[in-house]
Amino acid sequence: MRYIFILLLFILTLSSNAQNYTTLRYNMENGLPQNSVKDIVKDKYGFIWITTENNVLRYDGYKLEKYKNSGLSNSHLGDFYGSVEKDSIIIFGDLHGKKLILKNRELQKFENRKITRNKLNRKGKGFSIFNKTSSEGLYYNNNTDYFISFEKERYFFTDGNRIDYERGDIHKTLNIPYVNLRNAFAFNDVLLIRNQEQKKLFAIKKGELLEIPCPAILLDPESKIHWQQTTGQVFIINNDKLYIGDLRNNHLNFKLLITHNDIKNPYHCIFYDKDYNKIYIGSLTKGLNILSPYNFKNIPEDYVAYSSLPFSSTTFITPNGQELDKNGLRKDYHFPKIEGNTFLMMYDENENILREKTNTLERLLKNKNYQKSEEINFGKCVIKILRKVEQYYAVATTDMSNNNFLCLYTDTQFLEPAFQFRFTREVTSVCYIDNDHLLVGTTDELYKVSLKARKITKIYDRITVKHIIKNKDGTCWITTKNQGFFLFKSSKLIQITPDRDNALLTAHYILEDPQGFWWISSNNGLFKISKKEISNFLKNKKEKPIYYRYDTGNGLLNNELNGGSLPNAFQLENGDFVFPSFNGFLIFNPFDIKSYYPKKGELLVERIRINNGEIESFNKNISLKSDFEHLEILLDIPYYGNQKNLQLSVKQDDQGEWKDLKQQRKLDVFNLKPGKYKFTFRVYTGFGYDYKTVDLEVVPFFYETNLFHFIIAIVAFLIILWIIYFRTKRLSGKNQKLKKQLATESDYQKRLMETISHDITTPLKFISDLSQKIIESNDPDIQRLYFDSIHKSSEELYKFTSDMKDYAQLFKNSDSYEICNIYDIVEEKRLLFYEIAKQKNIVVSNDIAPLLSIKTKKNMLSVIIHNILDNAIKNSENSKIEIKRGPNELGQTTLLISDWGIGMRDDQINHYNALSSIDVDESLNLKNIRLGLNLVIQLIKKLDATILFKKNTPKGTEVQITFKNSPNEKSINN
Repeated sequence: MRYIFILLLFILTLSSNAQNYTTLRYNMENGLPQNSVKDIVKDKYGFIWITTENNVLRYDGYKLEKYKNSGLSNSHLGDFYGSVEKDSIIIFGDLHGKKLILKNRELQKFENRKITRNKLNRKGKGFSIFNKTSSEGLYYNNNTDYFISFEKERYFFTDGNRIDYERGDIHKTLNIPYVNLRNAFAFNDVLLIRNQEQKKLFAIKKGELLEIPCPAILLDPESKIHWQQTTGQVFIINNDKLYIGDLRNNHLNFKLLITHNDIKNPYHCIFYDKDYNKIYIGSLTKGLNILSPYNFKNIPEDYVAYSSLPFSSTTFITPNGQELDKNGLRKDYHFPKIEGNTFLMMYDENENILREKTNTLERLLKNKNYQKSEEINFGKCVIKILRKVEQYYAVATTDMSNNNFLCLYTDTQFLEPAFQFRFTREVTSVCYIDNDHLLVGTTDELYKVSLKARKITKIYDRITVKHIIKNKDGTCWITTKNQGFFLFKSSKLIQITPDRDNALLTAHYILEDPQGFWWISSNNGLFKISKKEISNFLKNKKEKPIYYRYDTGNGLLNNELNGGSLPNAFQLENGDFVFPSFNGFLIFNPFDIKSYYPKKGELLVERIRINNGEIESFNKNISLKSDFEHLEILLDIPYYGNQKNLQLSVKQDDQGEWKDLKQQRKLDVFNLKPGKYKFTFRVYTGFGYDYKTVDLEVVPFFYETNLFHFIIAIVAFLIILWIIYFRTKRLSGKNQKLKKQLATESDYQKRLMETISHDITTPLKFISDLSQKIIESNDPDIQRLYFDSIHKSSEELYKFTSDMKDYAQLFKNSDSYEICNIYDIVEEKRLLFYEIAKQKNIVVSNDIAPLLSIKTKKNMLSVIIHNILDNAIKNSENSKIEIKRGPNELGQTTLLISDWGIGMRDDQINHYNALSSIDVDESLNLKNIRLGLNLVIQLIKKLDATILFKKNTPKGTEVQITFKNSPNEKSINN
């Protein structure tokens, strides 16, 4: 079994020597409109542009976006041609000379007839443009003549043996065998010709021919040249290896980019993005492949790693005795076989290796080449911690009775501990913080232990400690299970805000590199953050720390790293970091691992989509009608790193906190009220933030403006006044007939108008007050609420004025009694005063049975209830008013009107009760009648009823009206 494992490890070692990379493929199943990728270029703004058979696509690292071809149909698009620096990139269309130009991130028709894909006539001979070579290229026909055009000069290729040079009036012929255009390429304005037979490389600059040193890889028969003039890049493909060239001072060098099987396949275009170290390979049949080399290594890949120890300056050793480095297995020491996983390892004072086996420590002897061992038994105690703590050797154990001990020994014979401490929970970590104190973490508490006083002090509980790490500057950091990580300072814990996905709630271990960056392992990725960033957060906790995340997209085989071993992670002398993971040990040198951030100025906010329509461009300011439902503000940014490291956020109107947009490159805005808004976007560039601001105006329709609301309020008020005036005038006209029946005509009119005015004063005052509030308010919602109250009150007032003719009957001597429904009369008055009561937070309840009726004069009863209810509302606020039937007694009906307002004073109650008991003449005397409660009392007497005023409990007034039932009266109460 051991030899099988060694063989497997050796195979993995061989594969690990090959370059590591991640790959991302696009085809018709996941974003490409066709699998035919014709050409790839990166514009001056950082966006990748791709042509397929009939489409032009823009790639920003997040998605492929198809652009309209500006009216070119069946265009058979081809290569990019032009200048990236001048923001002028031409895309050749079909064979009829149609073409597009890409400028300022926009695609449009290009009508310049001087630039053509097909023929350039020279001395009666046609030449085709030559600006690219590839294994699927078109420029290999010896029967076709081609030309290369630089900024001010041209080279014409004829018959495979002659090159003509033109620069203005200068003409020169160079007799040089180039065989075919597979051997020709260029750097800027330098033309290079490879001659494999002569093993020479010729350079032509400004018409001058010279021979320059030729790299051996260029002369290899297996080497194929790929060149694209627009990108200025030259590649060598040699079997499965891809090289990129660089020409400096007439010296051509090629650097290996990647070793990959796809390099062997036919390709049509290649582009290398040096800013993000990504290789784009396009094929005419297989779509687009994006390769990303990386410098993380997992050794071995199928091994769940836990503890290990540094072994040499470049290697480390596992519990089974495999000495490993970043290239795999260096040597196998064949440690004695051990069952299960080993979580604890340590060197003793003689550099022997200690490893735990449940309740036993096994010492592997260095002087016996680790082939012999001796055991130290801890009885029935399970070993939980084994580590060196300054001059002591710390061992934490748990016995069968769940007693937990931490013992400090002066040597690794582990005979008698110098110190022994007992804890209620399992000890998980221990750290030496000064000459007297230890910091001890358990599965549920954090303790400070004094060695001199042999005293344990609990600092925190309900905290599950994983590791306590003491950094180079002496600060102590604590990682926990599901609670994040903390700084221990002045006997207090300061929690550090985790990453935005909260992966660092399960942080394992922290290593600090020489550049001042921390590398933090977790259950969901590896994180990097500058020590300065943490320091700034401790000074100002409003600014959250920004972490850079590495995961499987960056080359990790598994996002889950291990945190349950000692040692957990460490740095080798050569600078390599070692972290255990679920796919072997993750090994890397922090100097080789790059972090990628957007550049300043690359964030563009210039496009929107309204109500899922077509995408539109705008220039800083957006103006929309208020009936829009959904606005998408698109954020365009060329970022090709791990998308989880793109820190995009937005703030509205410079208020509140920044909202993290995460990986969503847009802002969704829904149903804003009319007004002006300001959105500020920012993106983290690695050296601070880059900001962009957008002003949005939501334009109201006229009916939404304050002017419209003001006009409506005035018109409504005038209409109400007109209705009141008209109805009052009409009633006055009808009441002229009554003047002849009254002894004094002037008193009649005066009292009638006073009674009407008295009863409509409260509703009119309420409408007037609401109209003033509408004028003073700028909030459309509040104005709409007030206007609704005016409408409802006006409607009820209209109904009230419609029955004003009944007031004329108050002063007539008439015996016209009728059956009246008390519930309907009370409900009519409740609705009239509803909006007034609502504004004063008064609840008016009509608890009269719907079928309760008595025989009486309806107009007088209506006026009585109107005045009593009006008086109760005037003197109440934030309370209630109840109208209900009183106790049932034979031969009478009692009506109770109770309020919980200010209430009448005792002297007022006595006055009105006395007034109601005085016998007066049956007819109403116009000269003596008064309004309000005086009118109520006299109308009560007119109806041969009684009224009683008394205190309500706990406050307010209760009015009791009792009507006598006539023998033939129907009184119904359901």
